[in-house]
Amino acid sequence: MRFDSYIVSDTKTAFSVPIERELLPKKSLKQKAFTLAETLITLSIIGVVAAITVPTLMSGAQKQTYVTGLKKAYNQLQHAMQMIPINENCPSGDYECAGTFTEIQDGKFNNKLMQSLATALKAKRYTEKDFYYGLCHTEGYDAECYITEDGMIFAPYWSDGLFVDVNGPKGNSVRGRDVFVFAFATENKNGIKQGMILPSGSKQYATYHNQPYWYWRNCPHASKGITGQACDDELTGRVIETGKMDY
Repeated sequence: MRFDSYIVSDTKTAFSVPIERELLPKKSLKQKAFTLAETLITLSIIGVVAAITVPTLMSGAQKQTYVTGLKKAYNQLQHAMQMIPINENCPSGDYECAGTFTEIQDGKFNNKLMQSLATALKAKRYTEKDFYYGLCHTEGYDAECYITEDGMIFAPYWSDGLFVDVNGPKGNSVRGRDVFVFAFATENKNGIKQGMILPSGSKQYATYHNQPYWYWRNCPHASKGITGQACDDELTGRVIETGKMDY
């Protein structure tokens, strides 16, 4: 039996292959591209939009880093305060036994309290000059500063408060940005328990001191988000309570 009829040929049989359908068309499509001028204009527009939006996005991301750092510092300090009596072999919450606030005096730094916090936080002494305008290394300025393993720096703010730099040596040390202020509840008062950490300008802070105008919402500069003014300490409470840095 021969299979000549199965061989592809010009003869159209039932078994012929339509070769002409398999071949690519000889015509070439004319493709249209952007001109050099159009490309340059497009790139220029993209550049302008980027110049406007990128700094805003970067600023927002940096602020969020500060907010996250502040919340972390707040939780760390609260936990450290709870550990102080235990580290002094005293009952939990017994700050009288631990002698935590015995050295509280107006006008003097409470270095004993800083040392107790450092022990609880496993922090080391920090003596560099680049923290808050040389706070830790200024002649005649006897504040004891400490730095934690994750880079948070804290220092006493006179007798009953402390500065906290949430990003330590990495930042510019600006109040209301990366430097925040906290106070200690040195006694049980106005429903606030002794040993609590109070963000400056928070509702708790104002209640403890019985000073309504120390609440950030009642402080003109803090409520408007203005730094570098008398109420910039109260921005700590604003960020803690709102969860954002919208100023």
